[in-house]
Amino acid sequence: MNLEQSFFSAIYRYAPIGLVILDQDAAVVDANDYMFNLFQVDKDHFKGKQFGNLFNCSNVVDSDKICGQAEACTFCKLRANLVEGLTTKNAIQDLELMNAHRIGGVDKPLWLKLSVSTVMAEEGQFLVVSFTDITREKQYQELLQHELTIDGATGTINKQSLIEILQELPGFAESHRVVSVGIVDMDDFKLINDNYGHLTGDRVLESFSRIARDSMRKQDIIGRFGGEEFMFVFPGVDLVGAASIMKRIHRALRNEFRDK
Repeated sequence: MNLEQSFFSAIYRYAPIGLVILDQDAAVVDANDYMFNLFQVDKDHFKGKQFGNLFNCSNVVDSDKICGQAEACTFCKLRANLVEGLTTKNAIQDLELMNAHRIGGVDKPLWLKLSVSTVMAEEGQFLVVSFTDITREKQYQELLQHELTIDGATGTINKQSLIEILQELPGFAESHRVVSVGIVDMDDFKLINDNYGHLTGDRVLESFSRIARDSMRKQDIIGRFGGEEFMFVFPGVDLVGAASIMKRIHRALRNEFRDK
């Protein structure tokens, strides 16, 4: 190997992004250190393995299935894009997707940004795939979105998010045939703040929100519309059903605060 070849080989091997070379059968020809370190797998005996088998995709790990042949592989976006790159030879740029892998003995969802390009050589056609782990960035985005969506005092969605949901009610109704909306306003809540302080008032609001969520279905929505006002959205429930849910919430609240 001459100096120029050695230089580019070092760049490939120690690049700060993952690089994988696949053959026409989507088997791994080579991979750089970033990939082995990211997925915590051994560098030995990797050639010829399918991507998911080498990097412990949760769809095939601990099984005798080959990547692409397990039932879950049908829904694997990562596998689908690798196959698309091989069959169409179209380049893929900065595609973001999530895939689960067994890392350090634990199944972990990883957000990956990948780009795919086809290279023709004397030996045939190869697929060069670059990977960057963007899991932390995605987790931060989700945290930020959560902070922008959730009311901090009660854990319910905030007013702006409620307004957005109200704007989408026609779509809700079309999907669920009927949607019911209710508003609850706590009587004399100001007296709690005046007599016991705002911290106590916040605890009352948090308790109300917790009890209400425990009494609702998973698909139902509760949000703080303002102050002590809460809005409920019940997809697929008519007024009779919504009234029944609200009565259930009322009973739970009465039982919670009966002796307090």
